[in-house]
Amino acid sequence: MNSFEYLCRLTAVIFSIIGIAVSSYAQSGERWEASFEATSFYDSQLAVEEADVSQESGDIGIQLGVNLNFKPVKTETLDVEIAYKFGQTLHTEFSEFDLQSHRASASLTRRIGKVRIGLRADGTNIRLANDPFLNLLSVSPSVGIFLQESVFLRGHIQVAEKSFTELEQRNASIQQAGANLFRFHKGGRGYLQGSLLLERENAVDPALDFDGVSGSVAWKHPLGSDRDAPSIKLTADYRHRDYDAITPVMGAERTETRFRTGADLECILTQELSAEIAYRYTDRNSNFPSADYNEHRAALKLMFRF
Repeated sequence: MNSFEYLCRLTAVIFSIIGIAVSSYAQSGERWEASFEATSFYDSQLAVEEADVSQESGDIGIQLGVNLNFKPVKTETLDVEIAYKFGQTLHTEFSEFDLQSHRASASLTRRIGKVRIGLRADGTNIRLANDPFLNLLSVSPSVGIFLQESVFLRGHIQVAEKSFTELEQRNASIQQAGANLFRFHKGGRGYLQGSLLLERENAVDPALDFDGVSGSVAWKHPLGSDRDAPSIKLTADYRHRDYDAITPVMGAERTETRFRTGADLECILTQELSAEIAYRYTDRNSNFPSADYNEHRAALKLMFRF
């Protein structure tokens, strides 16, 4: 049995466990949540990172999204959630960078006092320029604990498989381990977050194998005491990757670092409608030409919650 078949079977077992939990707790009632997003954006650098394709041409476009969440179980000690997310990016001039994604997930969270034990399975299908491109399958257990009333620490591991439709040399197994530390304020509406992630990717092509480490910080703060007050969010993250083998077209081992920072302003317009203005800057440094660029991205998003 290869790793992809093993992960598929493990995912099936997890969904079966969640199905049993749903049957056992059906009396808790059904809970649905849904939202629709429409985003207009300008991007100065078009890129598909998973394929190492980029283009130094700016373009404007729109991004549409639909999110559906079903919570068949929500009690004081157990949460079960099944979700589906659809995304479609459309560019004005360069349709070869249009992405469509379908993501289904199931998660289970068990609360024992201050401890949170979680298990999540995800399956994602991605199309590029309306052609089949990439499938992702992942499983992630996690453990979290409230160190204080407003301080939460979470650790997780993740195993994943990615399978490309045509770029078979990029098919890979992924192992990750990470930790997140949250400090909440303003009644939980604001927070300061620090994250650390270690990752290992083993691809069919040895030149694409790498070890990576990344760290990030995020700060969200409401601009008022009212629950509908606008909020700002500032983010920054750094990522470093070391590749194992020589890349033939370069005649050298590939190295890469990426620094990204961003700012968001979210305004709640009505109970169902909110708006968000966002800016993101990316400085990606690599000795592999298509992975070496600077990017500016500005966006305006409207979200409608049902």
